[in-house]
Amino acid sequence: MLLERNPKGKVHMERFFRTLCQHLKKATGSRGWFSISSRNMADIVYITVPVGFQYYKKVMKEIVEKSLRGVNVEFIEEPLAAAVGYQVIEKRDKVILIIDFGGSTLNSMIVRINIGGAHVVAKPERAQMLGGHDIDHWLAEDLAKKAGLPLEKGTSYRLLALAEGIKIDLSSPGAVKAYEEGKKFWWQRRGQLHFACANCHMDLAGKNFGGNQPLSAALGHTTAWPAQRLEWGRLETIHQRYKTCNSQVRAKPFKHGSEVYNNLQFYETYMSSGLPLTAPAMRN
Repeated sequence: MLLERNPKGKVHMERFFRTLCQHLKKATGSRGWFSISSRNMADIVYITVPVGFQYYKKVMKEIVEKSLRGVNVEFIEEPLAAAVGYQVIEKRDKVILIIDFGGSTLNSMIVRINIGGAHVVAKPERAQMLGGHDIDHWLAEDLAKKAGLPLEKGTSYRLLALAEGIKIDLSSPGAVKAYEEGKKFWWQRRGQLHFACANCHMDLAGKNFGGNQPLSAALGHTTAWPAQRLEWGRLETIHQRYKTCNSQVRAKPFKHGSEVYNNLQFYETYMSSGLPLTAPAMRN
């Protein structure tokens, strides 16, 4: 909000910084060198800012100086702070491109950097207003569409919180790899019948394909399993279901708990994000 010069943004930022100072004071005590009440708590306080947002810098300076009287305030642009934070500084001289994708802005900067310091070679006049919050809204819209929910003008906080959780889960390299491998398995044909998961549970969903009940739709698989199998008189895990599916298309099934089935379950779980948990479902 503050980046967009919304007056409420300044109010919220002042409240946040005041609360932050109170927590720091409580955590460090009144006698420590980091005491908020001490005039010598630090020589300089550095605040990271996106590239080119002068109004944001001006307001932040006013807020910090009001809360921390007598302390010098300096600003460091976010891409440069990211370079230091990720320890890209080395003894040898090098030129690097830094791309910093934050919560609200996309920053970029070319820097010549070494152990002696950092020098900005080039940067845009202003960072792009594109960040993690935009990803949250895109994911929330996708979830609403998949669940058949109306796309209202204002996305609900609950849906945005769920979208943010998915974004965080998919941010680690391991999660992305699992998602992509699961997606590949889902769409890949296999077995003598040359069927993919998508053929039965998307193309033929709701139709009877020779079994004792219609084929289930893909959306909601992981929210309904484990399922109670009436003919077995016990629960069936989703990995057992995967093995049966593979066998039915005359493909070699994988082991229960295998990486292949874990990845497939991860992909299906993402597809069903936002749906209520209905397990255990009842299956013939």
